[in-house]
Amino acid sequence: MKVICLTGSELRHDYFIAYVESILSVELVVREKKFRTIKSCNDEINKFHLSFIKKQEKYFHKIKIKSKNILNVDAGEINSGVVVKSVKKIDPNIILVFGTSLLKGEILLLPRTQILNIHTGIVQLFRGVDSAFWSLYNNKPEGIGVTIHEVDSTIDFGKVVLQKRVDISLFDDVHDLFFKSVILGFELLKEVLYLIEHDRLRLKSVQIKGKLYQNIDMSIEALRYVEKNTHSILSMYLDRKYKHDKDFPIYS
Repeated sequence: MKVICLTGSELRHDYFIAYVESILSVELVVREKKFRTIKSCNDEINKFHLSFIKKQEKYFHKIKIKSKNILNVDAGEINSGVVVKSVKKIDPNIILVFGTSLLKGEILLLPRTQILNIHTGIVQLFRGVDSAFWSLYNNKPEGIGVTIHEVDSTIDFGKVVLQKRVDISLFDDVHDLFFKSVILGFELLKEVLYLIEHDRLRLKSVQIKGKLYQNIDMSIEALRYVEKNTHSILSMYLDRKYKHDKDFPIYS
């Protein structure tokens, strides 16, 4: 089985690569440089992004990647000619995606190649970026989790392989919830690769299209609401977790 990883360039992305490498051989790694988000003219949003980076360093440390075949590309260049050419040369069976910009064009048309993405959220509730954040903003912590799904021309609406919710603590902040989702995604990926290896992979069509959030949707008002109310939102959810989760089942 020929496997390619398409991912970002931050600590969590290197852990993704290392995690996949611990399970199987990786033919090519493409690391897309992340857009630097700390450009806001608002100090509160800048502080939020800086706290994200510091929290990431608590969950992940620098790690050495084993793969020798690594292609680094600039932000927004994941669909560039050099990436497409490199991927076609290998002719992979599986492409594993985590943390890139939107895939489109020739990569999605590769024959005999299955493309799977780790989405840090429950796609029937929230798609796009920062699903843990928007789950809190919408008072729906049941949307905090991970979905592994097939990549198609939509945004996080391809057929689902597996989903799981995060084990939430009352004292988690929004960054904890995101990084817990990331780690859970890696663990779930191991199950998915086992299913693939044993020809037991089953895809489920998603019937409910979750709300799409993109970077442009972040606002000072949303940030203040989440930071002020996270504890109370999680408390109310955990008090009736069984009912909340039962009322909104996931693909497990």
